[in-house]
Amino acid sequence: MDIELDTSTLSLPRDGLVAVRDAEGTRITCISGALWITEDAREGDVILQAGETFTIDRRGLTLIMGLTPASLHLSETSKRAGGWLSRVLPASRPAIS
Repeated sequence: MDIELDTSTLSLPRDGLVAVRDAEGTRITCISGALWITEDAREGDVILQAGETFTIDRRGLTLIMGLTPASLHLSETSKRAGGWLSRVLPASRPAIS
């Protein structure tokens, strides 16, 4: 798995997994490939194809897995601005919208 902390775009191999906790309000955009997303206490899972988005709508653990080799972009909605993603990215970078 290739994760660069100075950007919010990630590449996942098939079956590669990213776990985020308490990321309510974070938007996941599938850039290429296909992603499987499951949220703690959510009935049913989400499958994203290239060009589709999903916004995490609850606290707790969220798992994101590549069903195929995939690229994804994580961004914070205005509801979540100043949250977990801004703590991971360097302060010198402009805010992600």
